[in-house]
Amino acid sequence: MSDSLGTTFDNNTREYWIVFTQGTHLISKLLKKDFSHVYVITRDKYNWIVLNPMRLYLHIELPAVLVSEDLPRKLRLPNDHIVKVTLYNRKPLKQFRYFGLINCVTHTLYLMGLRLYVYTPFQLYQRLIHLKSKEMPGYGIQSIRQIA
Repeated sequence: MSDSLGTTFDNNTREYWIVFTQGTHLISKLLKKDFSHVYVITRDKYNWIVLNPMRLYLHIELPAVLVSEDLPRKLRLPNDHIVKVTLYNRKPLKQFRYFGLINCVTHTLYLMGLRLYVYTPFQLYQRLIHLKSKEMPGYGIQSIRQIA
């Protein structure tokens, strides 16, 4: 089964749109402009799911949008940066892997099951964009693409 975004729904891959945006919290003023918050958009066969880590909790939203519509582009603000990451399905996590600060970046990494050692949204963006194709399978990544 395929849709208008060119996605084939199968059990072998999962797609995530990682949105880098300007945060509203106090620490945002210390981080790189337009890269002070990160959240994840994903979908299954039936719903779009927006997973937005806010401080110590995870805000989960199911927007009333058809799955065939391009939700990442609809939610995008003028200075946002979006990276689409397609992962191979792997076994679910059985333990919490990450140590350190609990912030939007560690939530995002945990949601996707990635083990990258980054702490700020801009570091995550740089690490994903500059990940070499030879390194991707080791992280379970099939493809990474910037959304214009």
